[in-house]
Amino acid sequence: MNQKISIIIPAFKTEKYIGKCLDSVLNQTYSNIEVLAVTDSASPDRTEEIVREYAERDNRIKVILQHGKKQGEARNGGLDEATGDYILFLDADDWLSIDCCEEALKAAVNTGSQIVFFDSFKEYEKKSIPVYTYEQDQLSYSKESKEFSIYDMRFVTPWGKLYSRESIGEERFDTQTREAEDVEFNFRVYANTTSALYIHKNMYHYRVQTNSAIHGFDESKIEKFDYTVNKIKDANIGKGEERERACYSFYAIVYIVLCQNSIYLNPNIGLFEKTKRIAELGNKEYFKDMFSHLDKVGIPLSRKVIPIFGKMHAYIGIIFVIWVKHIIEAQRR
Repeated sequence: MNQKISIIIPAFKTEKYIGKCLDSVLNQTYSNIEVLAVTDSASPDRTEEIVREYAERDNRIKVILQHGKKQGEARNGGLDEATGDYILFLDADDWLSIDCCEEALKAAVNTGSQIVFFDSFKEYEKKSIPVYTYEQDQLSYSKESKEFSIYDMRFVTPWGKLYSRESIGEERFDTQTREAEDVEFNFRVYANTTSALYIHKNMYHYRVQTNSAIHGFDESKIEKFDYTVNKIKDANIGKGEERERACYSFYAIVYIVLCQNSIYLNPNIGLFEKTKRIAELGNKEYFKDMFSHLDKVGIPLSRKVIPIFGKMHAYIGIIFVIWVKHIIEAQRR
């Protein structure tokens, strides 16, 4: 194999982690890589300085400097400069297993797959937990035979996969999105994907941080999601069963995130007000649409129970489920 892999790393305010991230990339068993480290001059710490120190030691690193850009814009900057045959996205606080590039590329080349999906580890402060999407060692996807769905909500992040350059083409992250730009980007990429492969190997290490955009309190998320939800709806409803199921599954994930991050985690309101706001949340048209199509929501039952309770107006049940989830997460740390 001699194909080049472009690894795109948006690096902002990550001085504590960027070294481990870059070490994991530069020590890969497959060496034909280029590293596009997209730094931001607005970063208040030494992230840019550390990246440049690494670039001086290894010419496979290219530093791209932006100013005041969002993560989607940083990824676009990397895509515009990438020269590889394949693309891999890596967040600056995460890292790769040493054989990630070799194993993912081998799978892509041997099967002719446009995208290779692989599994990850959830990295807590005191423990590492492997996360498997499926039990099978390998599953294939094509228009004729779909052993799994590329629209599975567990595949919506940019990381955890190797894209061929042709699968992305001219697609870029929509910089108008304020939430879930990665989901919207991937849905556009998936719409043009004709072959993909899942391999049962944990090769991406995802660092779980309680104050991240995914896990922290943010009341403004309720309005931030509107643009993305409506764009995904317009692009996928009426475009076939698989894409419709993906759309309604995304609605369900958004509902879960908002119940948790925008309402349950709000420290300024009590139980009664939380149930009231969850009730109001369900009045959004796209959530009412999702409630009427729960049969098309393809997410694990442990998560689906929240929109099921929403349809039943069992708001105390939603709060209880989220509370249990947080107890379990706390025990894992």
